[in-house]
Amino acid sequence: MATGASSLSDTPDSGGPSAQFNRAAKLHQQGHLDTAARRYAGILAENPSHAPTLHMLGILKHQQNDNEAALTLLERAARTDGTNPLYLLNLGIVQLAAGLLEQSCETLTAVLERAPDHTEARFRRGIALNQRGMLDEAEADLRAALESGLKDHNAVTAYGALMDIEVKREQALPLKEIVEEAVKRFPRDSRLLHISADALRRMEQFRDAIPLYEKAIELDPAFIAPYCNLGVTYSALKEFDKSRDVLKRAIRRRGDIPVLYNSLASTEYAADNYQDAVDQCERVLEIDPDNSEAYNMIGRALAASGMYEDAIAAYRKAIDVNPDNATAAIVNLGSTLHSIGLADQAVDWYQVALSREPGLDLAYWNLSLSLLAIGKIEEGWDLYSYGFTSRQRNPYRPFPGMLWDGAPAPDKTVMVWREQGIGDDLRFSSAFHDIEKRVGKLIIETDARLVPLYQRTWPDALVRAETRTSTGLGNMEGDPDFDLAVPAGLAASYVRRTLNDFPAEPGHLVPCPERAAAFATWLETLGPGPKIGLSWRSRLRTAVRNYYYTDLADWLDLLRTEGVHFINLQYDGAGEDIAALRKEHGLIVHEAPDVDLMNDLDGAAALTRLMDAVVSTCTSVADMAGAVGAPTFMYTMQRHQCMLGQNGVPWAPSIRAYGIHPGFTHKNEFVSAITQDCRAFIAGLEKDV
Repeated sequence: MATGASSLSDTPDSGGPSAQFNRAAKLHQQGHLDTAARRYAGILAENPSHAPTLHMLGILKHQQNDNEAALTLLERAARTDGTNPLYLLNLGIVQLAAGLLEQSCETLTAVLERAPDHTEARFRRGIALNQRGMLDEAEADLRAALESGLKDHNAVTAYGALMDIEVKREQALPLKEIVEEAVKRFPRDSRLLHISADALRRMEQFRDAIPLYEKAIELDPAFIAPYCNLGVTYSALKEFDKSRDVLKRAIRRRGDIPVLYNSLASTEYAADNYQDAVDQCERVLEIDPDNSEAYNMIGRALAASGMYEDAIAAYRKAIDVNPDNATAAIVNLGSTLHSIGLADQAVDWYQVALSREPGLDLAYWNLSLSLLAIGKIEEGWDLYSYGFTSRQRNPYRPFPGMLWDGAPAPDKTVMVWREQGIGDDLRFSSAFHDIEKRVGKLIIETDARLVPLYQRTWPDALVRAETRTSTGLGNMEGDPDFDLAVPAGLAASYVRRTLNDFPAEPGHLVPCPERAAAFATWLETLGPGPKIGLSWRSRLRTAVRNYYYTDLADWLDLLRTEGVHFINLQYDGAGEDIAALRKEHGLIVHEAPDVDLMNDLDGAAALTRLMDAVVSTCTSVADMAGAVGAPTFMYTMQRHQCMLGQNGVPWAPSIRAYGIHPGFTHKNEFVSAITQDCRAFIAGLEKDV
């Protein structure tokens, strides 16, 4: 029998089955489904309302994956004999399998009204409730079913559903308790161990998951799924050699399974070995030429290598060969389009993905960014929280029941925590002035390097280094000293809903006056003339990022501008670039004394504020320049989400943005445009003087 419907031996015959029914049922039980189906059909031709036959033929159709026919037959059986809870039970089970969750819950509730102690009905309803997102009700049903003696396969499934509930709730400690309970009850069930490990992995409890995967493999070496997911777990820990070893061990056992090569490709991709990832995918395609997952991974590897046109072609191939199972490829296609500045097209593809899989958090998050990029600001903000549910934004700090919704809270203390990188933090901080007006007391938790700068800017707030604690991850010691909490980006979205909400002159960060005075003294030693700050790349360089970065030597024309002093703002060891520039071209970029531009952000802010202008790629250097109000020429991805569909950056009006379209915008174009505009700006400064 297929998993789901009750066994034949459980089926009563309220009217006394005919010999023909008994023979059909026996054939059914022996697995002769087509023959049994013909026998059942013959009975119904003579007696269309014979409930046992309707019921059994419905189960048979479910086993043949024809749920539409199964539902019709089981509904007829239930209408014919509404007193038999088994007919309703199997109807509810098939409704659940068909995704008719609300109907399934109603049907299974009807079973429990007739038989309140029916363990399987309670278990099945718990599964349906979990899938509907009714977590408390689902947990109650599943716990009751387990306590009443649910056994074997169904008990394992029930524990898996309980674990899934805690993952959805993002409750790490209750999850661990359920895993311990389940493993204690089923210590040698490889499926249960695998389910438990998967739940821990989804909560990023990687070290706890590993021994469970290993035990599952030990108990059933032919069970392939634990190999794949153990490989994924090691990859998440960046232990790539261990990931490869696990997957190659499985390949030696079953080398003909595409999923193993796909998993190995995923490991190579995570290790930035993009060509190796493509090579593994080609092995998949030798076995299964229409494997959409392989084409999808090829697309990812090509996109990460900056080969956008080829990546788009691979994604489209993934969609073409398996249009019914291509949601991942559709989302990745949208992401690639967004990355090359085609955010409007990306929006269309994300919406296609969500029409297929409405609960896909990653698609919502990507859609949020693309909507912001094309200027649909309110729609983008409404989806912005999906950055956390999709695990794309960090740090994740759930505070259940404590999330500030932006409403005025004059009697509350609200804690705002940073979301991700320094650049994002600086950008969103421009909204803190208005956020502070809405709350009784503001606490800002940020990167320790920004604490003095923020405290000086918001003297009435409490600014401190982030604690990375929360009430949802089991790492909160004592009671919090705030009433409500909110991530910086979400807080900013409350006070920057439309372009009209962005002030023409935002409040700027306040640099240290003593540091500023010291840097001003040093700058005077360079002689008269404008001081232009330079930053040309990020610390992390990849094939994709290189489209939006430059080399210092790309700016020779600008650097040869007479009467101008160029100041290094590059924070990651620019000494070699600067030395090479001087040696090969006789040009000087000055490095300020007594400042570590990476770690001394208070000093970096003071130096940046003294610049007459800043030229930078879209890194934290540009965001710092905008935050302190320095005129800035920034080159970035065309239609970057920070621009909100505008030509500039509404968060920092002092930034002038230059969009780059990879494959279409040549580096010389934006370098020449910025050089020309910067020189015009410098000329204006000199004229004013």
